[in-house]
Amino acid sequence: MDNHRLQAQRRERLATLMKQGVAVPVLIHRIILDYNTRIDGKSNRDVVLELLREVPFQADAAPNT
Repeated sequence: MDNHRLQAQRRERLATLMKQGVAVPVLIHRIILDYNTRIDGKSNRDVVLELLREVPFQADAAPNT
């Protein structure tokens, strides 16, 4: 594997970890669970982590337009 590809993979992994590290505490108190979700035993944290897994993350900044 070439060095550029390895660096890109590391940046992507770091960006993902940063996104989760910041997003969870910021969003966890903004989620209001409905009755069915609470009955299923899910917490606010569970819901935020599930959303983060489903939403694509853009590792690089948007290009200048």
